[in-house]
Amino acid sequence: MAPPPSDSDSPNVTLPQALTGLEGDAIVSWNIGLRGLRQLVASDRGADKTAAKDQHGVSRQLGYGCIESLLDSLGSDVDVVALQECKLTSRSDLSPEIACPSGWDSYHAVCGDASGGAIPTTSRGRSKTGYAGVATYVRIGKRVVAAEEGVTGALTPPERIARGDAVGHYGRMSEAFDRARMLELDSEGRCVLVDLGAFVLFNVYVPSLSSDDEDRERFKLDFLVAVEIRYRALLDAGRRVVLCGDWNVSYGVIDSAVAIEERLMDEALCEQNQSRRWLRRQVSGGEGAKGAERDPLVDVFRREYPAARGAYTCWNVSAGAQLTNYGSRIDYFLCDEVTAASVARCGIAPKHEGSDHAPVFIVIRRGSDCSLKDTGNEGNGVNPLASSACVAAAGRQARLTDSFFKASAGAPNDIWGSAETVGGVVHGMANATGGDRGSLARSQPALAGVKRKHVGGGAGGAASIKSFFGPKDVGKKPTSAASADTNPPPDVPIDLGTRDVPAQVPAQELTSAPTASIETVAAWKAIQKRMAPPKCRGHGLPCKVRTVKEGTNKGRGFFCCPKPKGMKGDKNADCGFFQWEKVYCK
Repeated sequence: MAPPPSDSDSPNVTLPQALTGLEGDAIVSWNIGLRGLRQLVASDRGADKTAAKDQHGVSRQLGYGCIESLLDSLGSDVDVVALQECKLTSRSDLSPEIACPSGWDSYHAVCGDASGGAIPTTSRGRSKTGYAGVATYVRIGKRVVAAEEGVTGALTPPERIARGDAVGHYGRMSEAFDRARMLELDSEGRCVLVDLGAFVLFNVYVPSLSSDDEDRERFKLDFLVAVEIRYRALLDAGRRVVLCGDWNVSYGVIDSAVAIEERLMDEALCEQNQSRRWLRRQVSGGEGAKGAERDPLVDVFRREYPAARGAYTCWNVSAGAQLTNYGSRIDYFLCDEVTAASVARCGIAPKHEGSDHAPVFIVIRRGSDCSLKDTGNEGNGVNPLASSACVAAAGRQARLTDSFFKASAGAPNDIWGSAETVGGVVHGMANATGGDRGSLARSQPALAGVKRKHVGGGAGGAASIKSFFGPKDVGKKPTSAASADTNPPPDVPIDLGTRDVPAQVPAQELTSAPTASIETVAAWKAIQKRMAPPKCRGHGLPCKVRTVKEGTNKGRGFFCCPKPKGMKGDKNADCGFFQWEKVYCK
C-alpha cells in the first residue's frame, strides 16, 4: 500500500483535506446514530446551529441543514458514502430530497415499522421503530450492477433473482436458518449490499449488546454468521468484497481504551466476547481455521497502521470521553486480499462533527482492477432498489403542506385519508370550540402572515391562550361574593406523615400569619445542605448527579466525578469517585 501523501505517521486525519490530491475512488463509512439522518439534514439544523454546552462544556453542531451539505462535508472527491443508524421510522421518511440528493442516488434498509412497514418482520422487529437502518449513497455516474436489502436474501423477490438484477450468491444460508429467522435477521434494516462491478460493498450495522440478554446475543451471532455465509459465497463465486460499517466490537486490546487500562491480554479479551472471536476468525492474522476457510479478510486500517494507539472511532460523549480520547475502534473496512492491495490510503476523521462516531475511509487506487467503473454509454443502469427508481415509481412525494388546499383545487384526498374522514375530524374539533373552523383551515392556501381575528371570551366565546397568563382584572376590586367564588383560599399543604387534610384556614389568618417559623426554615436548610452533591476526592469538585437507566437499581440516583471519562491517572479525567444518592424518608 502506498504511504499517505502528507501525515503518514498519523491515521487520524481531517476530511475532506485527507482526500485532496489523491487519484482514486474514495469510500466513507460513518455511523450517524447520535442524532440520526432526519435530524442531521433538517432544514432548521444548519452547520451554523449548535447545541447548548453540556456538563463538560462541549457545544456540538446540530446538523448540516440538508443531505447535500452532509455529503459535501465528507469531501467532493468521495464516490460512495455508507451510513449506519439512520433511524428512519419507515420509508415514508424518505422524501425525494433525502433519498435522491443532487448528484447522488441511494440504497436504504429501514427497520420494519409498527404499522406493518415495507419489511415483513417479527414482533421483535416491529417493536423497534426509528431504530437502526443503513443507507449507501453512490455518486451518479458510477456504475451500479445490482443491490439488495438485507444480508440473507429473504427480502429479495424471486423474480429479481431470476432477472439477474440481484446480487445473488447466498451459499448455505437456507441450511443455516429457516425463512422465519432470515426475515427476522433482516427486519431491523442492518445491511445493504451494492454490487459496484469491481466488488460487492456490504454496509452493515451489527447489533450491540447493552445487557445480559441471551436472545439479543444469539441474534447478533446469527447476524454475523449470515454475513460470513454471504461474503464467503461471493468469494467462492470469484467476486471481490468490501465490508464496512459499525461492527460494535473491537478487534484487539490496542483498539480499546478499556482493555489497555485493564491490561487485558488478547486471549482474555476474546474469551469475554463471542463476537470478537468470530471477528478474529475472519481477519488475516486472526485465529481462523486452516486451509481455504482461514481468515480471508484484511483489516485495512490495522495492516497500514499496525501499532497506532488511540486510533478510536467511537466515544461515550455523554461522559465526555471524546475529550480524553477514551474510546474504541469498532468502525472499519474489511476487504479481500486483492482489494486490500489496491487501497492507496485509509484513515479516521475523529474531529468530524455530527455523531459520537468518526467517519472512516479508504481510497482505492484509480486504474487498478478494483477501481469503480463509470456508467459511460450504458446509462445509469438504475436498480429497482435505488431510491431514484422508487421515487419515479411512486410519483410525487406527499408532504404535510398537501393537507392545506382549497376544496375546489382538486387535490388528492388519499394523502392523509379520505376527504370525509379528514373533514369529519376537523369539523368535530370545530364544533367543540363553538364554530365551524375546519373548512377554513383546509381552504387556506397560504397561512403565513395572515392575522386571524380572535373570538373573545364571554358567553359562548372561546378564551384565548393569552388569557391564561398574566394578571387578571388588575386594579379592580371584586365583590366579596365574587372573591369567594373565583379566588378560593389556598389549601394548607397536606402532612405527608398522617395524610390528614386540615380544614381550610380563613384568608385573613393566612395573610397575617408568618409563612414558616424560624425553626422550619432552619430545618429545610439543613436538609438541603445534606442533599447537596458531595465533592469528588480526586479533584475536590462538586459531583454531577446521574441516574441508573437499567438493572435492579433503575431510577436510583448517584454522584460521580464531573470530569470526562478517561484513563486512570489522567488528572483531566474522571477520578472514579462514586456515591449513591441518599433517599430521605419520613
